[in-house]
Amino acid sequence: MDFADRSSMKESRHDSAIVFDVLLSVSQTLRLRFNDWLARFELNDGRYAVLKLLANAAEGGCSQAELAGQLEQSESNISTLIERMQRDGLVDRLRSQADRRKRVLLISQAGRMTLAEVEIHHAEWCSNSLKGLSVTDRSLLIGLLQKLGRGFAMSSDRVTTERATLLSSSQFDSSETAADHRNPFDDPRSPQFALQQMLLTLSLRAGTDTLEKDVA
Repeated sequence: MDFADRSSMKESRHDSAIVFDVLLSVSQTLRLRFNDWLARFELNDGRYAVLKLLANAAEGGCSQAELAGQLEQSESNISTLIERMQRDGLVDRLRSQADRRKRVLLISQAGRMTLAEVEIHHAEWCSNSLKGLSVTDRSLLIGLLQKLGRGFAMSSDRVTTERATLLSSSQFDSSETAADHRNPFDDPRSPQFALQQMLLTLSLRAGTDTLEKDVA
């Protein structure tokens, strides 16, 4: 590798670092503003995501494990969230009609009413948040973020596989905990998770916009 190649690689890495820092900053700001807005409905982004998934779940509801899988969260994290939402009357936990040995999660009537109230104003809030971008800018941004999101998904799968291999082969010291090897994209406290949520939100929004155009 000659000097020009090394200089080009160094410049590329520097640009990538800048892009990533900007994305993290924007995603954190967007998430904070979204949570501030959701607070008027006594929700946060986690509760909102749960309500949307349960509202669209099959008539018989879904299990806690299924919900955790769809949200790409651990069951322990989801368990705490569901307990609090159940206490606040947003979610019901009932015995499955198909299998009485199991319990399923359902959105409650209060949860549906809260979600409906949010949805009335959600599109307007999103539009105001992105008012600095033209239609062309938004389309370009969505395409780039979706492309980046697919790359993150592939990277996350690879990290999960590598972590499972390490655990099964016991290649790290026993004094280390699983938290030491946690994928930051799975940790709700990490900026990487905030970025991933922003990508997911924009991707879902893009899909909704496309569907609305098709229906029209």
